[in-house]
Amino acid sequence: FENNIADAALAASLFHYGELTVDEVKKYLNDRKFMEVETPMMNMIAGGATARPFTTHHNDLNMDLFLRIAPELYLKMLVVGGYDRVYEIGKNFRNEGIDATHNPEFTSIEFYEAFSDYKEMMTHTETIIDLIRTKLLDAINSIHTKLVNMKGVSIDYEKAPPEGLHLIAIGGLALARGLTLEGLAISYALRN
Repeated sequence: FENNIADAALAASLFHYGELTVDEVKKYLNDRKFMEVETPMMNMIAGGATARPFTTHHNDLNMDLFLRIAPELYLKMLVVGGYDRVYEIGKNFRNEGIDATHNPEFTSIEFYEAFSDYKEMMTHTETIIDLIRTKLLDAINSIHTKLVNMKGVSIDYEKAPPEGLHLIAIGGLALARGLTLEGLAISYALRN
């Protein structure tokens, strides 16, 4: 019975990590006057990346459509059309391999800023990851205390390398969106 309680607490915390991650990303971008948008999920042509798309059929229009691979093209059209800062957090679908670290349906963020170079975009990305890491470490320390008390689990997050901490931050979103702890552990092991 104790294991079920601890597992439920862990599962609930993973959804909370995902929520914290999305909230922190949105806050950062909104504070810098980025506009959140929603772009089409079904398209007449496959575009935005070189992955193989999933196809579906629209019955009323009697038309085959492709599920979105990436929102890139629409976001770039918005920037060219005069919206200087745009972003989208949404689902993408890639009809390719599946394993512990790759899911054909996944949530991603893409953001674009007119007149910015790659260095400025890297600064945004690094800052977002650092903010998420800080926020998640606070949340992880809280649930960690509960897990130590219930299951005797002990993890020293302070000794994790920067890549590991970034993976924890990104993993908060990934775990809440359907990846498994095993997949995250494999990703971490492959990176180190």
